[in-house]
Amino acid sequence: MTINAKHNRHIPFSLPIKIGVVGCGYWGKKIIHNLRSFNTICVEQICDLNSFNIEEICNTYPTIKATTEFDELLDSNLDAIIIATPAISHYELAKSALESGKYVLVEKPLTVSSIQAQKLIELVDELKLTLLVGHTFEYSPAIQKVAELISSNELGKIHYINSVRGNLGLFRSDINVLWDLAIHDLSILRYILSLHPLSVTASGKACININNAKNHDVATLSLEYPQEILATIRVSWLEPEKIQKLTIVGDRKILVYDPVDAEAIIIYDRRVKADILNHTSINSQLSYHYGNTEYYSIDSNKPLRLELEHFVKCIQGIEKPKTDGLIGLQMIEILEAAQQSLMNYGSRQFLNSQPLKSVGMNIQ
Repeated sequence: MTINAKHNRHIPFSLPIKIGVVGCGYWGKKIIHNLRSFNTICVEQICDLNSFNIEEICNTYPTIKATTEFDELLDSNLDAIIIATPAISHYELAKSALESGKYVLVEKPLTVSSIQAQKLIELVDELKLTLLVGHTFEYSPAIQKVAELISSNELGKIHYINSVRGNLGLFRSDINVLWDLAIHDLSILRYILSLHPLSVTASGKACININNAKNHDVATLSLEYPQEILATIRVSWLEPEKIQKLTIVGDRKILVYDPVDAEAIIIYDRRVKADILNHTSINSQLSYHYGNTEYYSIDSNKPLRLELEHFVKCIQGIEKPKTDGLIGLQMIEILEAAQQSLMNYGSRQFLNSQPLKSVGMNIQ
């Protein structure tokens, strides 16, 4: 394929920046809705294989061009393409978009294997384009506040982190619940801790998709991080109501982040301490502390809008990608290790600087 030389231009972008969106389902609609509120952006064209999705968007925004042929976007004068399609298609779509000289934002996960992710990173380096991965929660003011509280030692030494995320559906056939939901929590942990896990174990079950042993709809991960931090993540497509809760236990205070609740962040000045009376025996005395409870009011800006604003600034050269291909690759390597553990009855998988053998999802 001949690579478009458009990316070599050094002149400023003329406004509005012309963007195309591929995938107009649940998340794609949200992306289009947010983009339409920016006066520096023109959603020029959309692409989807589902005619109902196209009709719905065109009825709402009649000036947007629509097609079922992705090549039409590649051959257009678009500056950037946003990919919000099933994960299994991310690699080929992102690769083609980059090779046509477009800046690219691709929803999580970046790809379904670390080998594919590495190839995209190399392509971005070669073409000097922007590749942003949609790890949306890293743009959340609430998560940024959590990271600030941890780095300021407000909670003290972190002992343990527990994250729970679930809903009833949406069931996916291309990826399992780990790749769909747990990737959010892995991204959040990376951001708030600035650490990479040392090892991961995973267990789960395909309750509904019993004909596909890889398509788990409930799963639990246990991750060991440097500094003796333990984290667990429980994800499910079978919860009766939407649930999302992050608990961080430090040796001074405990933080709870619950965006489903009215108060997003709560800090409990509570702790328990063991005073060893005789270190040669197991006898000890536990002391409990109960202090005040603090509630943090968080900026109401939505993470998706902030992410899209950042993408535009990356296109303009004002900012560099915060969630680039390398971060996308790190998340995939953890997921691959978790997937390996899942398929090997919870065996412990170690993570290091060496690339993991790509196992991906390989769902047929």
